[in-house]
Amino acid sequence: MTPSELGLGYGFGVDAEGFAIFQVPIGALTMVGGIVVGMLCGRGVAARTLLLNGSALLIVGGTLTALANDDKGLLLLWGAVFGLGTGLGYAAIPNLVIKAAPPELQASTASMTGVSQSLVASITPVIAYTVMNNSFMAPIDPQLTGGAVVYTEGGYVAAFFVAAGAGLLALVMALGIPRRFTRFAAYRARPPRGPIRSPSRPRADRHVTTGR
Repeated sequence: MTPSELGLGYGFGVDAEGFAIFQVPIGALTMVGGIVVGMLCGRGVAARTLLLNGSALLIVGGTLTALANDDKGLLLLWGAVFGLGTGLGYAAIPNLVIKAAPPELQASTASMTGVSQSLVASITPVIAYTVMNNSFMAPIDPQLTGGAVVYTEGGYVAAFFVAAGAGLLALVMALGIPRRFTRFAAYRARPPRGPIRSPSRPRADRHVTTGR
């Protein structure tokens, strides 16, 4: 949406509707990635393999967007690659959790997984904008931008490399998942040793009555 007249080396000057078009491949391929994981896991493909492929696509999509971002068609294609990697990753992780956790703990582990995924999605943009604000703010008069902060082209290149770095971190962590693992057992209280004794009943007080 940045006007190309500012001479920053990026920006197509599109409106909100034009910007939404660039988001369509990301959202659509994220959904497709989830469907693909469901189909392949049902046919015996390991969720770990799908997570590795999704992480690799995140690296490819982020890196290509950082290096080649001056063409609308390419940006749509790189967004599709990134979206597919996101969908594979988001759908593969719950399958791994279900495989590792016993049924009585799957609700808790699913909640922890959702919180972790939301946390990572919240932290990554903060890191990207921290890098951009510290080193890549464009020296342009705020009156020309209506008070909006704009960044140099290197700032967005760094931001997309941050996204690729997040994919690399996910790939390294996915490699640490064992190929085969056993489901851990839920904690159960141990039964008491010895025979179970019923609680003794208190004896009723005996009243001695005397009569004449």
